[in-house]
Amino acid sequence: RHRSVNNFMVNIMAAVVAYCLNPNKPTFQNMLKG
Repeated sequence: RHRSVNNFMVNIMAAVVAYCLNPNKPTFQNMLKG
């Protein structure tokens, strides 16, 4: 269980980094639209 929590945190960090590096800055509305 602890390992899954660490993986979850790593995935969140990776998502935040990818979001910051993305020049398009996708918004929640765009994500919902697909």
